[in-house]
Amino acid sequence: MSLIKTIIINILACIVIYILFEIFSGAYFKGNSMKLNQYSYLVINKQIERKHNLYTKEDITVRYKRDQFGFKDRFKEIDKVDVVTVGGSTTEQKYLTIENTWTDILEKKINKNSTNKIDIVNAGISGRSSKGHVWDLKKRFKNIEGFRPKYIIFYMGLNETEHDNTKNDPQSFQTALYPARLALDEKLSLFQIIKKYLKINNGLTYKLHLKITLQERALNQVWHNVFRFYYPYKKISNEAHIFSDSTFVRLKNRLDKINQLTKELGAIPIFVTQNSLRWKKDEEIIYSIDNINYYYNEMNIAKTIINFCKKNKIKCIDGFNELKFIRQDDITSKDNDTFDLLHTAPSGSKKIAELIYKEINSLF
Repeated sequence: MSLIKTIIINILACIVIYILFEIFSGAYFKGNSMKLNQYSYLVINKQIERKHNLYTKEDITVRYKRDQFGFKDRFKEIDKVDVVTVGGSTTEQKYLTIENTWTDILEKKINKNSTNKIDIVNAGISGRSSKGHVWDLKKRFKNIEGFRPKYIIFYMGLNETEHDNTKNDPQSFQTALYPARLALDEKLSLFQIIKKYLKINNGLTYKLHLKITLQERALNQVWHNVFRFYYPYKKISNEAHIFSDSTFVRLKNRLDKINQLTKELGAIPIFVTQNSLRWKKDEEIIYSIDNINYYYNEMNIAKTIINFCKKNKIKCIDGFNELKFIRQDDITSKDNDTFDLLHTAPSGSKKIAELIYKEINSLF
């Protein structure tokens, strides 16, 4: 037998062995493929630690952990989860330790005065807008067997955009991977098809891929611009950009879908509106960090959500008007509520949790 033939046979044998490892280590063989892993932004079964000093003088260590369903901070069995918090990076809070996330603070406040310990799990994903919330309800939560939370808290507003499919839209990444496209394999290349099913299988190959790449992907600064904290406020001009009316119409339509899908899951929706420190209002004068009228945009998103809730008799918490975040000159100040004008430091998370607790404590 020639040397070349021996090498080829050995290579083929190694490929066959690897394929067998892939098959027997994955979800298809185990019969529990929920098709959650075809979307690379949904991190599951992973835990890493990373140091940062985004809002502290010294480095702190943050542990980032997701269970097999992509949830944070779950202690009950999946069929006994009480409440789910849904939102973008302001809910996921990947730069905060678990005990400083508003989800965990809220859970502890409720359980402190309750004999029935409730489990509030964090399902937030950075970049999520109403489009992503519809996907979560329709494609993610429905694929989790026995998952029937009593309430779903939607902390939303800041990720809504005027255009759905632009590079600046955090949801464009999800649009590119949306299920409707992935279902049409004939439109994908052979490499894309293989990649898709390797993700769905969540076997040896995808686990190795996540192990190598997760450190950068899970805690990188996704739409977290710390330097924005130091931008000075300027009085907005008449040319400051505002969202078109179609933005709010689209949001209302998605709220209808979110409400419908939440009820189909057997849960009750609770909406919480948001605000940021990208703007400030002094009497009737509006100031912004750039030539965008964030006040107008955030206010009208909040109004759209609140009016929808009133019309449909849904619990809504007015975070836009009730949350009073503080901005100090020093980003590491203990009194500073955000580290980049949008994402909260521990003190800001506490304010979110206290507001929601005040409004929903009677439910438990």
